[in-house]
Amino acid sequence: MIDVLAEKRPDLLILDYLLPDGRGLDAVRGYAEIANRPPVLVTSHADECIVAEAAQAGITDLVPKSIAGFERLPALAQKALGAVSEGQPD
Repeated sequence: MIDVLAEKRPDLLILDYLLPDGRGLDAVRGYAEIANRPPVLVTSHADECIVAEAAQAGITDLVPKSIAGFERLPALAQKALGAVSEGQPD
């Protein structure tokens, strides 16, 4: 998956922690360095170990699966997209 992400370079990546064929966390390891973009992870399993593992994978925002969490997504998307534009020359 990382190869596809590196090739396609989406402006924003929001991924669930648990996927049908594995963990979203495993799918995005190293993505932040490759794409110069911070991915956002959505999960209902936000214990301390997952938060630490997500940080090591380059994930700066972990969103709980709740109404309040999903209401935060637009602001987190803007934050992630802002990180992209700040890193690019004018």
